[in-house]
Amino acid sequence: MDGSKSNGLQINDSSYYYEIKHHNGFNIKGQKQHFQVIKLSKSRLHRLNQIKEQALVNHAVNDPLAQITHAKKHLKFHLNAKKYYIRGVGHDMSTPILKSMINKILSFLS
Repeated sequence: MDGSKSNGLQINDSSYYYEIKHHNGFNIKGQKQHFQVIKLSKSRLHRLNQIKEQALVNHAVNDPLAQITHAKKHLKFHLNAKKYYIRGVGHDMSTPILKSMINKILSFLS
């Protein structure tokens, strides 16, 4: 990415670039609303150890909304979880990345 600006948004993250190029823009208002919901919700980490079923924790390494440390923290509490970290994207993912993630989920479920 060249670091150019589009509508005041600094384009350095490949997921933002993808949204702007392929989805006719990036909804900054939606991102702000998402941040607010996360801030207002209460932690349920202490309840994760009650889950006995296997889980798959998917997380983008460069997610600006929920950082990778958040996923790693969940893994400490959910002892029967597997991890799948996605590189090269932020919170919003391009179609090829989503397809890869869906394949990983389907493989986990089978």
